[in-house]
Amino acid sequence: MAEGEDDVVYEALPLAGEIGDPMSLEVCPIGPFLSDNGTLCLKTDYENNEGWINAYIVSSGEFFWGEQPKSVSRQRASRVRPVIVHLPSPPNPA
Repeated sequence: MAEGEDDVVYEALPLAGEIGDPMSLEVCPIGPFLSDNGTLCLKTDYENNEGWINAYIVSSGEFFWGEQPKSVSRQRASRVRPVIVHLPSPPNPA
């Protein structure tokens, strides 16, 4: 930490959520999802020129290839379950 910086205090963020119904990665909403083996991943709003959806494994940062063998159509058709996160409401100002 640089000289003069205050210590940062992290507090737990109370989250609630649910796991959605299975669907293809192609139609899964942008955000977190669980792969077919339960790995937490993140789908972005981007895809490359070949049609790969930019999705990543949260724990490693690796690209999510989807089902094997690797192909654009198999990745897009991979069965996933969206994770719907409900953030707490901000406190009302006094």
